[in-house]
Order: sequence, then C-alpha cells, then structure tokens
Amino acid sequence: YFQVEIPFAIDFLQCPGQRVTDATHLGTSTRVLIVGTRPDDEDNALTVWLRRGQHIETAFLSLTRGEAGRNVAGAERNAPLAVVRTAELLAERERDGARQFFTRAFDLGTTPDEKLVAAAWPRELVLIDVVSIIRAFRPHVIIALNDTTREPDASRRYTASLLASAFALAADTTLMPSRSTARLPAWTVSRLYTRVDTLADSTRAVTRVDVGVFDRESGRSFAELGSEIARLQRTQGPATSAPLGPAVRLLRLDSTTVGNTPTLFGALKTPMTRLRAAVPAEAIVHFDSLLSSLTLLERDGMRLEPDSIASLLSSVITSDNAIRLELGCPDVSTVSTCNGLRGDLATVLATIHTRAVHAFTGAAGVVIDAVAERQLVAAGDSVTVTVTIFNGGTRSLTLKRLALSAQTRLTVIHRDTNIVIPPAGLVRYTAPVRMLSPTRHWWQVNGMLSGTLLQQLTTGLKEAVAPQLLLGEDRVSTSGVEMTIQAGERDVPITTAPIVYRASSALRGDERFPVVGVPETSLLLERSAEYERAGQQVARLFRVYVSSARSTADTVAVTLQVPVGMIVDSLTRTVALPPFAARNLFFRLRGAMAAGSHTIEASARSVAAAPPALNGQPVAPPRLFTLGTVINEYPHIPTQHFVRFSKDRIESVDLRLPPLFRVGYMRGTEDLRPAFTQLRLSVQSLDLALVPLADLSTLSAIVIGAGALRSESAVLAAPALRGFMERGGVVLVLPGGRELARSGILPFLLEMQEVGAARDVNFTEFVLVDDKSTFFRTPHPISADQLEMWSGDRACGLFGGVEAAYSAPLVMTTASHARVQPALVTASVGKGRIVVTSMCLAQQLEAAQPAAPMLLVNLLTRPRAR
Repeated sequence: YFQVEIPFAIDFLQCPGQRVTDATHLGTSTRVLIVGTRPDDEDNALTVWLRRGQHIETAFLSLTRGEAGRNVAGAERNAPLAVVRTAELLAERERDGARQFFTRAFDLGTTPDEKLVAAAWPRELVLIDVVSIIRAFRPHVIIALNDTTREPDASRRYTASLLASAFALAADTTLMPSRSTARLPAWTVSRLYTRVDTLADSTRAVTRVDVGVFDRESGRSFAELGSEIARLQRTQGPATSAPLGPAVRLLRLDSTTVGNTPTLFGALKTPMTRLRAAVPAEAIVHFDSLLSSLTLLERDGMRLEPDSIASLLSSVITSDNAIRLELGCPDVSTVSTCNGLRGDLATVLATIHTRAVHAFTGAAGVVIDAVAERQLVAAGDSVTVTVTIFNGGTRSLTLKRLALSAQTRLTVIHRDTNIVIPPAGLVRYTAPVRMLSPTRHWWQVNGMLSGTLLQQLTTGLKEAVAPQLLLGEDRVSTSGVEMTIQAGERDVPITTAPIVYRASSALRGDERFPVVGVPETSLLLERSAEYERAGQQVARLFRVYVSSARSTADTVAVTLQVPVGMIVDSLTRTVALPPFAARNLFFRLRGAMAAGSHTIEASARSVAAAPPALNGQPVAPPRLFTLGTVINEYPHIPTQHFVRFSKDRIESVDLRLPPLFRVGYMRGTEDLRPAFTQLRLSVQSLDLALVPLADLSTLSAIVIGAGALRSESAVLAAPALRGFMERGGVVLVLPGGRELARSGILPFLLEMQEVGAARDVNFTEFVLVDDKSTFFRTPHPISADQLEMWSGDRACGLFGGVEAAYSAPLVMTTASHARVQPALVTASVGKGRIVVTSMCLAQQLEAAQPAAPMLLVNLLTRPRAR
C-alpha cells in the first residue's frame, strides 16, 4: 500500500473542455477588480466564481507581494520570498483565468502603527499606482477585501482607505491628471464594495453572493475549486477545505454611480450591445459580424465539432481586429488610451481577442513547442532555439510568419512564404536567439526609493508609471513565440510564452525550465550570513564559487575584500574558465574581528575579455561582476531564479560561556549544527533512541529540536531526560506540535500546536514580563530592543493549556495587542529546569541574528544553586 500525493495531476481548469467553455462565453463585457493588501488576503472562491462561473473578466490587485510574511515551505525571506509568492499567484491565475496586478509597495508586515505605514508607503505615490491600474484595467466593480474600521492591522486599514480615494480619483483628471497615470484617461467605476463578515452595518446595502454553488464543468462547487487553487500558496501554510453547501459572501455597497439595486452591477447595462454607440461607422458591419459569431458560439458551441468552433473563433478574431483597427485607439504598454465608452470598447475587444486566440489553439489543435539548448544564457550571448509547430486538427493550416522574442529583441525565423501544415503534420525551425541582458525581476532592479518601502521602478520618458505595472504581472514575459497562421481564409496571430529548456530527471521525467539571462560570470559564497566569535583568532578557508555562462572561454580575476582585523593570503586570484565551466577558489583568512556586523565581499573582472590598451591606458574599465545566480526548483510552481550579491554578512558576537558549558543536541526539522560550529560551541549530537543508554553526566544542557519528539522513542527517553534535569541539567525544547505533551518529559501540563495552521496569527512585538529574570541577565544582558531586531516570524508555535507551575518571563503580542502568547515558559525540575519556547529561535540562528546566540546561551545556562 503506497500513498502518493500528486498535486494537480488532473488540471481541472485547463482541460480541453474548459477551453470550449471559454469559447462559448467570449462576449462578457464586464470587469471586476478585487483588492487586498497581501497575497494571503485573496478570496479564491470569489475569484473563480466570478471568472469561471460568471465568465466576468476578473483581476486581483495585491498592494504588496507578501515579502514580510512567514514562509512555512522554504528558506526564502523578504525579496526572495516576493519572487516565490509572485510565482504562486501567477500559478493560481493560470488555473482560475483571472488577471494579476501589484503596486510597488514592499510589505512591512502587520502593525498597529498608522504612522509607520504612512511613512513606508507615501500615500500620493501608492495612490498613483492604484489609480493607474484602475484606469488600465477599467473595472466596472471594485471589491475591497479589507475594511477601514474592523481591521486591527494598520496596513490593511490603509489599503481600504486608499481604495476609497482611488475610486473617486480614477474619474477625476483634475485632481489626478492623465500625465500622472501614464497618459491614461479617466475611468468611472460603477460600484465599490467591501467584503464583510456580518450584517452588522445595516445602514448600507449588502449584496449576497453564494460561491458554494455547484459547477457542472468540474463536478465541484466554486468554493471547493477556490480551496484547491489556494493550495498553491504553500508558503502561507495549509489551506482549509471548503465545506459543501452554501458559502455566502457579503459585499457591502460603499459607493455607487448606478443606483442601490442589490445586484452586483446595479443598473449598469452589461450586454455588449451597449458598446455599439462607440463603434465607428466603418466598423459597424464588423461589430455585427462579431456579435453574430459570439451568439452562435454561446448558443451552439457545446454541440459543435472542434473544427467548426475553430472556424467561428477565427471569424471572431478577424472581426475583432478589424474593429480595433477602425477604432484607432493609441496605446501605452498595450493599454488603450481612448476614454469613455470608446475606451471601454477597446478594453472589451482586447479581452475577447486574448480569450479567442487561447480557445482557438485548443479547438484547431495547434501545438507550439519552443525549446532552447540550455537554460542559463549569458548576457550578450546567443542560444539555439528549436520551434516545433504541430497540427493536431483535421484541417490544413498555413504558417505565414514565425518569430522568437527574448526580452525586447525579436528574431524573425519565417515570413513571406506560406508553409502548409497538413493534419497530423508538423514543421520545425532552428534559430539562434540573443539574450541582451540578465533577466531580473523587473520590480527589484533599482532597489527602494530613499526613505520609503516602495520599489523604485523604471519608467519611460513620457510615462510616470512602470509599463509592467499597467500591463499586469500575468502579461509580463521575457521570451516567447509569435506566429501568424491562416485557418481557412482568415489570419490568426498567436503568441505563446516562454521559451523553455527541457531536461530529464529520474523522479519526474521530462521537466521544463524557462530560459533566463544571467551575468557572464557568476559569484556565489557558501553563506550569505554567518557568525564569528568576537576577539578570537580566525584561521579558515573561505570558498568562492565562480561559474561562467559564456559559450566561449574566459579568464577572470577574483578579488576578496575582508573586514578590518582580518588578513588574506592573496587578495586576488586568477582562474581560467572554459565555456560553461565552474571553479572553486579558496582564500585563507586569519585574524580577529571586533564585535558587530562585518562583510566579506567577492568581485570578479574579466581579464581575457578586457578591451585593448591605447597608449598604455585601457579604453574602458574592465567589466566587474558582483552577483551570483541561484536556481531553485519547487513542486508547485515553475523553477525560479534568484540573483544575490556575492557578500557574506558576518555577525561577530561577544559570546560569554559559563564554566563547563557543554550541550547535547537532538536535531529536529531544523539543523543548528552550522551555527553551533560557527559560534565554537561544544555540542554533542544525540540520538533520541540512544538517550536511555547515553552518559548525560558530561552535559550541562540539551537542546531538543522542533519535531524531534515525534518518534515513539520519546516515551522511552523521558525518564533519562527527567533525571538529567533533576541532577541540575537544562533542557530547551524548540517549538513543535502536540507530541510534546505526549512525550512524558514535562513535569506539568503543557500543550503546544504548530503555528502553520493559523495563517491569521502574526505576532509583532516581544514584551519582557520579568526583565530581572536570569534569562535576560546571565551571562548576557538582553533588552527588548535587541529582540525587536528579530527578522521574519516571531512565533513558530502556539501554546494551549499551560499549568500555573510554569512561569512566562517573555511574551509576544499581535498588532492590536488583542492576543498575547508566551514566548518562553519554564519550570524547575529538581536542581535543573525545563524551558519550552514558541518563538522561531532556530530560524534566527540560521539567519545569523545578533541577539539569538546570546539568548540561546542564557536559556541553556544552569540555574544557580538554591
């Protein structure tokens, strides 16, 4: 009997039947924008009900990418976590069919301090982003997921207040000129809703939406589909399953321009016929043809053969293109700049075109495969790409044009000559594609605006807003295939992305990795943060991993910059790198560092590729490389690449160890051995099963890792651990789950559960209940300010029942101070004691947080004799 988890083995939202369903509902002309502060705010059930159930063009706008949240699925934090969470949301959008937008705001976590939020996110700048997205997407309805009154988090209240202002300013070019929003004209949103939990506010109209209705296409309710899609946010923790039956969403009507009727769109006319007045006279015949094709698809689409559906879709695409040509709307970042009803028509036509082309490829059986010979391509270098086009339909297709795009460069492979592809036939082309520059996540290129937590974005000469922000994250691509095929008498333009590299693994078989541009020379250090003991002599080898992505040989000189007090045997080493080769360079470091934060930095310059000298002077300075590329694979999202600086932050800690300080360590889900080695602590690894047989008398303390007590051996080891404490030893238990209460090592009742199941719990502040406790005085004085330097999550566990025999010298509180949770509980056991913590101490040690080792030593120090 084997239990195997295969997430989304059957993709219920991307099957051929769903493409047919999309094809039969192309004419929906309404748009809804859902807005939250962070990715975990989104309402997946509501989104999939709107997009798949009602076929409304739907988008989710998250003010931030959730950089400050906890990551229960990996080691990424802050900027790298933003990359992973962006990929998770894009994977969700592939399944529910919605759009995805972000502003430039960097998440600062939950906080009760409104002044902190206002300083981090200057209101006028974030307001420009939100209004620009509204004017680009042109929603008829906006649904706010955050409220201004009942929300304890100041950043979420800020979002709700900002959205109320954006609702009005989007239609006002006097207070918000078009030049501030990339020349996009005003747009009047018909309705602004706020999702609420109860009907407490009876003075305003409330619209009820049941997302628990049954979807016959998938055989599940939309609430269930939403729960399945939410599983893709694995960094947020496990998603709760939706119960069967009604699942009502209450939408409070805050503002409206179309009356107070309880329907979602009020008195707004939603059929496409309302747009007829904006159609130029020369395009009326095309508009009528478009409506006729859409009517036939909606009425008969489910009964027609795929080839007939493809023929109707090609007619829709042809009529759509003809109307847009006659409409003549200029655009910015592919977003129309026409205003009023003409802008609405242009947006509807763009949506119909995107949906129709996607449905056409499925109905006509067009398969496009673009494969590169390698995944990492050096900036300025070329890679060979093979494009295969297969006709899986029953009618011949004609290839008229084929091109490959990489970043902003377009490589035309085929044009002018018509190539007929018969049924079950294929054509294959091979061409080199040049990568102009390293592929960087566009929102991270320029760092932060000074004094704020806003990303500094690159804008054009005439635009005040980054084009990617207007386009939407789901439409941003770095590579792809552009082609035009003729089906019958009509030309159909098709765009797909991205170009991929295919590799075979023993576990998953054929895998595909998006092609990315990387620096020619990459430098990676073993760690980005580590510890050293202040004032103690260091004699160690420091490794620098150098790799080349060039298709030609190169020679580079690698230089190391070291802190004051340290010397290196050679500041620069030169190494020859064959094509696509990598080398390890070792530098020998000696000396001592003062207490504080220090940096070791590596850089490389190309020697072989240096420009020729002129009169003994170089024409231009040699290129300098200070970045490294890391590729990480994930089971639920595409492979992601991260760029990090070749710097190692070293926290030099003045650590004072008590006499006879010797620690035993039972490893759990974490691994603290590297931190112990860096701090030069005398630590002995312990096996839980062998604890009853081990001689524990040589140890002064024992650290039990998270989850280490889940084995059945815990009950057998409990008497030995209790005896160790009674003789004067200290046992520190890192946060785990309910296994602690069952282990038998606790002297009094104590319950703990993992924090991963509580996605809404976010503790923001440490409070010293007993600042005279030995935990904060011996051998290191520790203040609350030092603990506030904690990076990332504070709580990795939650205490349940705690017997009064325990004391709690340190607690954590939420942003609203409505919830208080012990961070440490301790109790005496004979001459020793047991200490159980719920805070993420292991994560802080792994991240080289300065106060973490001092707190660890304090917790492990033997109590004074009575």
